[in-house]
Amino acid sequence: MSIDGENVKCQITDPEELRECTENELKVPGLVVPLNDTLEYSELAQQGIPDMVEIDELNPATLLYNLMSRYRRDEIYTYVGPILLVLNPFKGIPHLGTEETRLKYVDIVFADQPLIKKKELPPHSYAISALAYYSLKKERQRQGIVISGESGAGKTESAKVCMEFLTKLAAMN
Repeated sequence: MSIDGENVKCQITDPEELRECTENELKVPGLVVPLNDTLEYSELAQQGIPDMVEIDELNPATLLYNLMSRYRRDEIYTYVGPILLVLNPFKGIPHLGTEETRLKYVDIVFADQPLIKKKELPPHSYAISALAYYSLKKERQRQGIVISGESGAGKTESAKVCMEFLTKLAAMN
């Protein structure tokens, strides 16, 4: 199936037969879709799970739906285990960069169990930076934060957020 605006290309019965239809045509009573052509639905993804490792039905549709659910609520940060996905909102989201928000993540550095403290807070670049700083201090070895993405994805902004946070952490010690 592919979507082009309101038109959907879908295979109805015969694998050889491909026709275009609107979304409303797919909602008709009695439409039969082979079970092998469907994906499991996740109510958790509809709510927007902060760590996608916890998704109950793992498939591409559920992962994308989870990201979309969070993005629509301006929750641009989502974990996949130790990895942080950041979706560029193409607008300012002021509450994500406040001093109050930053101070919550500083606690990770001073926690006895920083990974548990990280899990208690919403996903954020501050958390990744705090864990890197914690490891730097504890292990006394260099740390790195990898930021990658397409052109215009927001890599420069993410790098600024991390560097500013690390700078403020260093100034506290």
